[in-house]
Amino acid sequence: LDCMFQHGRLYVVVLVLLCVPAMAQATLRKHASSVSWESIKHKFVGGPYAGAGGMAVGSGSVGVEEFADEVEAIRAIRMFPGVMRAFGGLKPDATDEQVKEAFLPALKVMLPHGGYFHDTLYNIQVKDANTITCTTGDMQLTAPRRGQPWGVPKAGMPVFTTMRVLHERVEMDLHGVEKWAWLRPDIEVA
Repeated sequence: LDCMFQHGRLYVVVLVLLCVPAMAQATLRKHASSVSWESIKHKFVGGPYAGAGGMAVGSGSVGVEEFADEVEAIRAIRMFPGVMRAFGGLKPDATDEQVKEAFLPALKVMLPHGGYFHDTLYNIQVKDANTITCTTGDMQLTAPRRGQPWGVPKAGMPVFTTMRVLHERVEMDLHGVEKWAWLRPDIEVA
C-alpha cells in the first residue's frame, strides 16, 4: 500500500507537470484570440515604413497592403513551393484550405517606386491589441516585367518579425536584420 501511495503521488506530479504548460498555453491563446486580426489590421496596413526606425526617410521605405482576398494571398504563397514545404510542411498540391491554415493571414510588402508587390508577411499571429508576429523575407519577388502585375520569385531568407504600435509610430522589427518604422502621429496605443 505504501508503494502504491508513493507511485500515486508520482503520477499526480507527472500529471501536473504535463498539464500546467498546456493550460498556460491555452490561457495565452485565449487572451491573444480575444483580439481579432480583423479588428487591428488597419493599424499595420499603410506606410511608408522607413529604415533606421523611421528616421531614414528618403533612403528607402516599404508599404504594407492587404491582399485583394484570400484567393490572391494563396496564389502568391503557391509561387514559393520551397517555403510551402519548409514552413508549412505542404506539398505543391496542397489544398487551398491547407495553405490558408498554414500561412494566413498575410499581407503584401510593397516597394514605393512603382508600387510593386515585393514580399509577403505571413502566418500573422495576434499577440495583443498592438502587437503581431509574422515571418517575411523568403517570399520575395522581383520587379514586374513586360506588363505583368507581379514579378518572379527570387532568393530570400525567412526572418521572424514583430510589428508593434508604439507612441506615434508603428515599428516593424525584422529580428537580427533591421528595424523599420512608420511615423504616425495619429496612432494611439490601445
